[in-house]
Amino acid sequence: CFIFSIFVFVSMWNSIISSFANGLGILKIQLIFMTVGVLLFMVFIYITKDYNSWIFIIVANILAMLPYCIVQSIWLRNFLKENRS
Repeated sequence: CFIFSIFVFVSMWNSIISSFANGLGILKIQLIFMTVGVLLFMVFIYITKDYNSWIFIIVANILAMLPYCIVQSIWLRNFLKENRS
């Protein structure tokens, strides 16, 4: 349950900041970090393929989304601070 709750939290965080970034038309960071996330996901799955546990797939999804969530959140916060009217 704990792993799923972390996954849901990261997924919601990802959805919220993606919506803001898409609405502002700022897609470069999303493109870069989602590509990196896919590569991280595939590497992690390849490393843990011998364990035969679905938990590793959920953890791989979390690890793949976290870098984007962190960087995009920081970037959006700075962007919104600079463009305050």
